[in-house]
Amino acid sequence: MKLFQLVIAILTIVGSYSCSNDDIENSTSGIHFEYAASTLETTFRNDGSYAPVILDWNGDVGTFSISSPSEILSRGHIVIDENTGVISWESNVPLGEWLLIIEARNSNTTATVEITFSNKFVKGFFVGGFVEDTSDEPDYAAIPNEYVLTLKEGGTFLMENFDNSDLDFEGTWEANGSNLIATKDEETGVEPFKMAGFISVSSQTKIDGKYGTSISSEGEITDLKGIFRFELD
Repeated sequence: MKLFQLVIAILTIVGSYSCSNDDIENSTSGIHFEYAASTLETTFRNDGSYAPVILDWNGDVGTFSISSPSEILSRGHIVIDENTGVISWESNVPLGEWLLIIEARNSNTTATVEITFSNKFVKGFFVGGFVEDTSDEPDYAAIPNEYVLTLKEGGTFLMENFDNSDLDFEGTWEANGSNLIATKDEETGVEPFKMAGFISVSSQTKIDGKYGTSISSEGEITDLKGIFRFELD
């Protein structure tokens, strides 16, 4: 009986030691890293960086990498420091939302975190003008600089003519990613005026688009009167 009890005690000790070893291996092989939020928000023409708020390699330091199902990373405007996990972006990142997949890898395992990178247009000061061109291949380069367009934070705008203040007008605007829609305030006896354009962010940020009196639910001008171009001043 005593021999049986001794065997049971030995097996219990061995089992406990084995479980303890398993716990140690699991804890040291895991990677734990987090960012402050799952959405990284920035605004038009601003650069910046975003670091992990928690980073624990559990004794086996590895490296970070970044990927995306979109083509946003192919332009080189968003990068990651492979040692620290700090995400950095330049001021000319395209407008819109982009999914980023951050991977941390060491010799034992990998861990991933998904972040939505959101770059919003909030305001801007532009110079440009309009041309009554309704052709299939309009010449945007021929548009003269006759107006100052101030897109204000909060969704209102002011259009000012360089030479004739009688041509000035105000209105409202909204942007969905790179797509901009602006509507002149209604006036009695004056037909509506609407603009639909695309904000391109590059070495020279500009808004190219079309204007008319009506716009579809898809954001397309349906009664085309001409084209416009405004460049960031």
